[in-house]
Amino acid sequence: MPVVMGFAMVACEKEKEDDGELVAASKTGAEVTMVDNMTGVMSDMINGFSKGAENASQKSVSTSYPIITIKPFSGTALYPATVTVDFGPTPIEVTTENGSVALVSGKVTITKSAPFFIKGSQQDADFENFTINGYGVEGFIKWTTHGKIGANDTWVFNRVVSLKFTGDKGWQHEYVSDFDFGFIAGFEDIIPGNAAIEVTGTASGKSSWGENYIHEINDDKPVLFVEGCRWAVKGEMLITNNSGSYIIDLGDGSCDNLATIRREDGVGGEFTFKMK
Repeated sequence: MPVVMGFAMVACEKEKEDDGELVAASKTGAEVTMVDNMTGVMSDMINGFSKGAENASQKSVSTSYPIITIKPFSGTALYPATVTVDFGPTPIEVTTENGSVALVSGKVTITKSAPFFIKGSQQDADFENFTINGYGVEGFIKWTTHGKIGANDTWVFNRVVSLKFTGDKGWQHEYVSDFDFGFIAGFEDIIPGNAAIEVTGTASGKSSWGENYIHEINDDKPVLFVEGCRWAVKGEMLITNNSGSYIIDLGDGSCDNLATIRREDGVGGEFTFKMK
């Protein structure tokens, strides 16, 4: 089955802008989920190129952009190894395994300790002069395979991110996150279509207007993604910014773009989610 490793959330718009604090919170949520989305697309892209490189010979495997080069550290063993993906200086269109399309340029260097599905293996990706959809990116994404965990043998992968996104007119967003992705269904299915992934963890950063925030998904109400639905279908996210804490409730499991946002005192309203 396809491995959907990107945590790609969506931006939200409040249907009734009757509470200034809630509108401000939705603005923070929209920008946070936009960088979540870009991070997810980059993660899917890296995993796809890295997986392809594992099945290739230990040399440059293409002569036009993107150029993929594999360099073992020592001897003839593939691991540990580095995989360099050079997209070139001019943005080109790249489609990920999961169907996302992005315009990217620059270089990514992936350091691999072992095959991705070996327990304890790590995959670090560092970005050099990298852009995605017009935004500059610097920093790293690091995956660690925890393997099968718990009584149900749930496959769990951890993703740690430290990135700075930059745009036009001085726009920038600093983003740090630490999320676990648990496949509660479908990971080892022969027939694709049954994957279900629970996401938990925290993110923090600074918005483009200088506001600090914390974005939390707790273990008791994880965010649930199911294969074939573009929206998160269940779970809660807690966003804390300069004006307070707000809970975004993603629903009861239905595949739709509806959610609610509320303050800790229960005041809130319905949102629709839109892809950015």
